[in-house]
Amino acid sequence: MEDKKEKVYKKIDAGIQLIDNELALHQKNKKAVRDINTFEKIKDELLKMKSTMSPKVFYPTYNYIIRDALFDNVKLSEKLLDAYYAYVKL
Repeated sequence: MEDKKEKVYKKIDAGIQLIDNELALHQKNKKAVRDINTFEKIKDELLKMKSTMSPKVFYPTYNYIIRDALFDNVKLSEKLLDAYYAYVKL
């Protein structure tokens, strides 16, 4: 089980890094996929997932945001959904 959690932890970290990259684009006034508030909400959920590592304690909902709004950046969407699904299967 610990090995599985470690893999999920790494996927969450990768998702946080992608979100940080998009937020950096906003800070440089460059084109980003979505608005800052959307990214901050997703990042907050990723951080909660990382700190609890239990879908029974915290169940994220950012998958709805991604399915509805981030479809224009496939790589970002795939990575964030991969972290989401790995986490909820713990």
